[in-house]
Amino acid sequence: MSMITTSAWVRRGVAAQFPTKYEINEEEMDRISKLARMQLEEAQGDLKAAQEDEEMEEDKKE
Repeated sequence: MSMITTSAWVRRGVAAQFPTKYEINEEEMDRISKLARMQLEEAQGDLKAAQEDEEMEEDKKE
């Protein structure tokens, strides 16, 4: 059995005493949006493939 211990809890959103703020221009926002869209499409494809594999396994059992 492994155990992870901690000496102090850090509330969400307060990890840095002086959080860094970023200014994102339209070009960077478009780049991020395209990257997120590509990752979403890839994940959807993986999900569809997994569902099809599961259906094939169920058909083999019958």
